[in-house]
Amino acid sequence: MEQTISWLFKKAKINENEAALWKPELYNLALNISENLEQFATKPVGKLIAEYNLEIIERICPSVVNYIKSEQIYDHLYYICFIINQGTGTPIHNDGFGPIYGLNVPILNCENTSTVYYKAKFLPRRTVEGSSESFPAVGYGFWADEESAVEVGRLDATVPHWLDVTAPHKAEVFHDFLRINCSIRFHDTIIDYLIKKYGKD
Repeated sequence: MEQTISWLFKKAKINENEAALWKPELYNLALNISENLEQFATKPVGKLIAEYNLEIIERICPSVVNYIKSEQIYDHLYYICFIINQGTGTPIHNDGFGPIYGLNVPILNCENTSTVYYKAKFLPRRTVEGSSESFPAVGYGFWADEESAVEVGRLDATVPHWLDVTAPHKAEVFHDFLRINCSIRFHDTIIDYLIKKYGKD
């Protein structure tokens, strides 16, 4: 029988001193994608940028990779992405339909911001400012109906968490600074590790 997890997010069991080493490495990885990160902080949706090349990730982020290997989950690693906003959060959305789980790590100005989860229904493909016909938002998955959505949980974005990124969620931002949050994405084959480490419920 296929294993399943009912939780939407769990605080990551990571040593704070170790996690502190990750921030400059991950920030440098974002700069390696683009030296001008401010250009992606567009309203009203912000932007998601990603690095899929594992050789580049290993070179720029050795502490991150060492942790992933020490947890024996490197084979499940898919890519690393960055959610970039300034003066705005995001609409309720999901990040597509796979991989299922991400390890979110705050990088820059994540204080006074949250990730909020909802019970919500997804809308047919539509466009908003900064979106395209073929993809309903630049860097995101599908939009959800904001009016009927009901909040079911929220987490402090300054603390690393494991997240189900296919469930309806959004970033709430209560300042006007450039904000960068990182999400280390894994294939759904990581589910056995997550159940063993964090449980099903």
